[in-house]
Amino acid sequence: EKATWNAKASTKEDIGLGNVTNDAQVKRSEMGVANGVATLDSNGTVPASQLPSYVDDILEFDTYSKLPETGEAGKIYVTKDTNKTYRWTGTQYIEISKSLALGEVEGSAYPGDKGKANADAIAGIKSGSIKVAKATNADTVNGLTVETAVPRDAKFTDTTYEKATATVNGLMSKEDKKKLDTVEENANHYIHPNDANTRHVTDAQINSWDAKATKDLASAKANGLMSKEDKTKLDGVAPNANNYVHPDDTNTRHVSDAEKAKWNAKAENKVVTISENGLMSATDKIKLNGIAEGANNYVHPNDSNTRHVTDAQIAKWDAKANTTTATQTENGLMSAADKKKLDSANVKQIRDVLHTVTHAGWSAGAYTIAVDNITESSHVHIGLASNATKEQYEAAGLAKFYATLAANQVILKCHGTQPKVDIPVQVEVIDSFE
Repeated sequence: EKATWNAKASTKEDIGLGNVTNDAQVKRSEMGVANGVATLDSNGTVPASQLPSYVDDILEFDTYSKLPETGEAGKIYVTKDTNKTYRWTGTQYIEISKSLALGEVEGSAYPGDKGKANADAIAGIKSGSIKVAKATNADTVNGLTVETAVPRDAKFTDTTYEKATATVNGLMSKEDKKKLDTVEENANHYIHPNDANTRHVTDAQINSWDAKATKDLASAKANGLMSKEDKTKLDGVAPNANNYVHPDDTNTRHVSDAEKAKWNAKAENKVVTISENGLMSATDKIKLNGIAEGANNYVHPNDSNTRHVTDAQIAKWDAKANTTTATQTENGLMSAADKKKLDSANVKQIRDVLHTVTHAGWSAGAYTIAVDNITESSHVHIGLASNATKEQYEAAGLAKFYATLAANQVILKCHGTQPKVDIPVQVEVIDSFE
């Protein structure tokens, strides 16, 4: 029995009654008929056939004159030009919910925006935020007119005022009046600047500046500032240069160290020195004018290697042979026979050695150039290299080099000023002849 009961259907779906509910159902005979239920069309709306006639019967015409001469009850007529609606009473068309006409004449309504504007203006006048222009005739003010019944200077003692502020008119406070009394006529709000470009100065500074020199240039007769031309000229003068002219008569003498020491001990005149700026004296200006452009600190040597010469010696040397080069057919500095012999000689080897004499390589006035295979009897010529600059030529001239030879060495010695720049030299070694 239990097996039979278990095999039976357990739900309404099992017996084909899945759509059956206990809710109330509408009979088809009651759908879309009077006293029944309205249906929906394919658009989900109630069909017009199931609606009252006045809902559907709205007729549109271009103007009122185009309405039918005789209308129908239950219909609504609309004129497109005015958007007004009418109904038929049986004898005439009557406007439905008659429209309100806006205007400013009888039978029209006053526009709301104008009414609000008037209300706002009235409220502003009452609150004082809107000022009304003065009337040209004040007869309506208690029968009195300004400047006639009421004097111009009349005072109204019941009137009160607040103190004036930076933004509101009013009476001035005693503090402001006191402040105003201290302000001069035409005073302004000027604040003197005080920055990197505009500074206050003291009387002491002004006096100090007034005591400074003018911009007048120094001349041979008057102190003054140095011109750019004189500065250019002075830059070309070697340190400690003087207007040296080698003496050649009995009226020009050398001075001793004692004399120079005596002169150096004399008082200064607050003119320019080598350590302190100042005015150039007339004497210095004359000295500067006497210095040629590019002058150097030349001191004529006078030692065992460099001597002064006499007129007699110069005359003797002038009488010697000129510098015409000797040839095989004509005598010159070298005899013709020697020249012929030399031209036929076989020079075994001439060596050129380029070397840069560095300013830091000097020691005790000597500089050593290492050259292989030379002795004290070698033939050696020394000169500046072709790429030497003007500065290097000038430094070499001031140095007054001369050379000595040793085994595998050329030793330069400085008879003048030891150079402070590197100088390129060319060492030409003629090893031997046959």
